[in-house]
Amino acid sequence: MSLSPFGDGDPSGGAVLLDPDETVVGAAYARLSPIVDRLTVAPFDDAAYEAMRDYLDTQAGAAAAAYARLSRRAPADLAARTAQIDAAALTIGSGQSTPRDPA
Repeated sequence: MSLSPFGDGDPSGGAVLLDPDETVVGAAYARLSPIVDRLTVAPFDDAAYEAMRDYLDTQAGAAAAAYARLSRRAPADLAARTAQIDAAALTIGSGQSTPRDPA
């Protein structure tokens, strides 16, 4: 179980801020960004290519599908979700408790 309030909740009862598609895309971004950064600096790095192959074999398909679903959301919905997540993250960062998402 993740201890991050941005994933599947934490054992102390913290808020679940991201829906499943947001979680999948966020995890893929967190994994893919360092790989791409490394390839930018060292375009022939064997370890970076191995990490990219592993990402493509394990995570890329689900991430692409989740991103496609998120992309179909209306801009107003995405803006509202961003505001909701930002507000909750600020609350969490301040040490205040946040309610669990009822969904």
